[in-house]
Amino acid sequence: AVVFATGATAALDPAVFEVIHAAWRDRRRLRLVYATEKESRPSSRDVDVHALFLAHGAWYARVYCHMRKDWRSLALHRIGKPQLLKERFDRDLAVLAQVRAGNVFDYKTVCNVIVQCAPSKARLISEREWFPGQQMRRLDDGSLRLSFPEVPRPELVWWVLSYAGTIEVLRPADVREEIHRSAQLLARRHAPRARTPRR
Repeated sequence: AVVFATGATAALDPAVFEVIHAAWRDRRRLRLVYATEKESRPSSRDVDVHALFLAHGAWYARVYCHMRKDWRSLALHRIGKPQLLKERFDRDLAVLAQVRAGNVFDYKTVCNVIVQCAPSKARLISEREWFPGQQMRRLDDGSLRLSFPEVPRPELVWWVLSYAGTIEVLRPADVREEIHRSAQLLARRHAPRARTPRR
């Protein structure tokens, strides 16, 4: 058995996935209803599904949205009433390259990122490429210095925070400051509470 078994996952209706997969496979336009995080009411739209990808425990489709006249990444678990249309489209190879590079949510990016990893996590961090173009250098004290040419900003912040202080951003300074503010908020929210005396 092959099981995706890490992290929270979003429930996905197999029948919905089957129609979306057919639209991607056969390069046919898809009509659907979709609600974003900020919209309370779903809207109907026609899309061309250029790529399917798994991120943060959920399946997404990278689509050209004919309603918005722009590219979007749609969470498959938020899609309702998918319907195959007769119109066909050609896949955009530039979009496929963008998906492979990992910046699929239209996040703002930061350039020339340098981080340093503590010796206690250096082996773990060195085992994979975290962002495209990664360069690594092991330092004399056992720590690891990594550099990235360009990284989606929110994903960089989440990644650093997830390692609980064992990864330090050296550059750029504004990302370092954002992480400092986030860490302060975490510390305030998780300050020890006074214990209620037992009766």
